[in-house]
Amino acid sequence: MHRRDFLVGAGGIWLAGGSWLYPTSSAVWAANGPTGTLGSKTPFPGARFVGNLRFGDEGDWPLNTPVGEGVNGRVFTDLSKITPDHLSVSAPEFYVRSRASEWIPGPAHWTIHGTGLVKKPVAISMSRILAASKPIGEHLLECSGNQGGGYSLISSTSWKGVPLQEVLSWIGPDKKATQVVVEGWGRYSADRPVSWVFPKTLNGYLATHMGGKPLLRDHGAPVRLFIPNWYGCCNIKWVKEIRLVGSDEAPTEQMQEYAGRTQQPNPPPFKASDWHPGHMNATAMPIRVEQWQSSKEKSYRIVGLLWGGPHPAPKLEIRIDRSTDMRHQGTDGKWVPVDVYTPPSPTHQTWTLWYHDLKPWGPGRYDITLRTPGIPSFRLDNFLYRRFVAIRG
Repeated sequence: MHRRDFLVGAGGIWLAGGSWLYPTSSAVWAANGPTGTLGSKTPFPGARFVGNLRFGDEGDWPLNTPVGEGVNGRVFTDLSKITPDHLSVSAPEFYVRSRASEWIPGPAHWTIHGTGLVKKPVAISMSRILAASKPIGEHLLECSGNQGGGYSLISSTSWKGVPLQEVLSWIGPDKKATQVVVEGWGRYSADRPVSWVFPKTLNGYLATHMGGKPLLRDHGAPVRLFIPNWYGCCNIKWVKEIRLVGSDEAPTEQMQEYAGRTQQPNPPPFKASDWHPGHMNATAMPIRVEQWQSSKEKSYRIVGLLWGGPHPAPKLEIRIDRSTDMRHQGTDGKWVPVDVYTPPSPTHQTWTLWYHDLKPWGPGRYDITLRTPGIPSFRLDNFLYRRFVAIRG
């Protein structure tokens, strides 16, 4: 066997013929599963877990650790570790799209200013915000540009904060105020703040904690905006001002930058009040393909996540296409229901695990595509979360 046929690196093994195999900690699997059906820890009776196949053409991205600095800094979450017993991501491993820049001040004496169409400008201290902060449950957050890095700019954790409506009652909006601008310290420079315009009735929070601990600096410490089921670009970090405005307020620079990713009309409306909410699409994708080995055969199981959408998806379907040309997707697959999928409850605000057996019908490239029948999804319709693995035979 030549070096080109067998390589070990980055925690994985490259097998001749195009399969990346990632051994997974036996301690992790002994404690958590994996799960073939909900509650079962033996998806293939008599088989032993060998490892996870690597998804193709996604590069080698450091996971669960900060990469880069400032606006170009990232943290990519290792989604392959999500299991029924570990659905929540710790704060240090929670994704980051832009890390804190050097000009963002520290938390000492932090104040949020209430301005604009208000009865009287106010200054809200962090001590008041922290005193009113309460648990708000487990929620998911996704970057609107979640593509590179194995689609790993997405995480879920528990949150704690103050309802924005409560904060607005402290500020005292004027009767003419119909919208609220939440502004935070800028990513690109100290004099270019980041802000978004929302309806005054927005169901959001000023978050102070993630995963049971105070916000980390890269996550917007000491206080950030958090809006359930909205993309991360709308969830302003390092909040410093809340400004009440009227219906003629123009879209902000941040809104214009992310108009396409939040699926606004083209061209975007001139008034912020005419913009669509930045809601997350109904979306699903595979997060790992497990390889199991019995005395007779190899078996493969796809494990994935579903999240987002205006309401829980009643159905989830999968299509698996095979190609003998590793450069191109095959076209011989058919849409079928996912083997194991339980629709979440209407109040569910995080991701849901699903499972499907992959039964190869020969060596080659296997593309995995999902859809949510009955629920439109711009992202799934445009195959943004399609992934593939290579199986030698």
